[in-house]
Amino acid sequence: MQQAIAITGASSGIGRALAVHLAEPGRHLFLLARREVELHELAATLESLGAKATVYPIDFTEPEAYQKFHRHLAEKEIVLAEIYHCAAQISMGAVHHTLWEDWTNIYHVNLLSTSEILSTTYPEMVKRGHGKIILVSSMAPFGGYPMSAPYSATKTAVYGIFKSLQHEFHRTGVSLHLVCPSFVDTPLFENFILRKVTLQQVRHAILAIRLPIIPPKTAAQIIATKVAKGKKFITFPLPTRLLIFFVDSIIPPSFTTYPDCSVLPAPPQPVKSLPLNKETNSPAYTEPTQAITTNNFFITIILLFFQSGNFHPLRQQSALS
Repeated sequence: MQQAIAITGASSGIGRALAVHLAEPGRHLFLLARREVELHELAATLESLGAKATVYPIDFTEPEAYQKFHRHLAEKEIVLAEIYHCAAQISMGAVHHTLWEDWTNIYHVNLLSTSEILSTTYPEMVKRGHGKIILVSSMAPFGGYPMSAPYSATKTAVYGIFKSLQHEFHRTGVSLHLVCPSFVDTPLFENFILRKVTLQQVRHAILAIRLPIIPPKTAAQIIATKVAKGKKFITFPLPTRLLIFFVDSIIPPSFTTYPDCSVLPAPPQPVKSLPLNKETNSPAYTEPTQAITTNNFFITIILLFFQSGNFHPLRQQSALS
């Protein structure tokens, strides 16, 4: 069986930059996106670098689009050693101006395509005992983006999938990686679906968050380097890494240490009956007592600063709705 690397959203942005960065003699890259002309131009560039490139036009808004691609690989006797899932769609505007088709299309492109990858390519990798799946999310799970409820919801769901699957991936030989970058200067910014807002208003809202805008080439270099080193959770630049570090620091340790899910825990001990309130004959309420550590105090202060008007633009968006 031949091995290959697949990149979704390869016609532009992070996907295109990753394809160029990964291209080298002996590698076979599958380029997936809707814009076929751009994919063929990219394929010519990759072949000039010595790689083999195959164009596969795909529209993730269509049902089972990725499963059709998976069947195509099986017919060609090709398996994926790695897949970089960079495809994304976004609409901008107040939620009451967002159309139902925006919700469904973004759901299919950003989230349902991820579940298709996990239900087709992932089991195949588990059988072989190796493989890499790289999912590209964003900073949306850590505060939400203004005027983009469908996009923020789906990218937050991808983050939740990643956190949940950490409990089971670590013994399969397959590595799952999640990329949560700051804003990347991609054509996605120019191809927003705008709902009663202007592109200038959108750019103003993005710049108000005061996070760096990164060139796609830089983002691709960071992602490829971190994946090669085995880094599972990848975020950049430094301000976003600090923010996510403090957010994750609040999560109890039991949710960040990944046990072996094949071993069932011991049955819980019987819970002692709570004392009853004599007047109401219901369990009496006991005020919980938990010491507030110094670390939690400082983390809280920092998060309050991040959510203040100086950092977060959400309070400035009422005029755009």
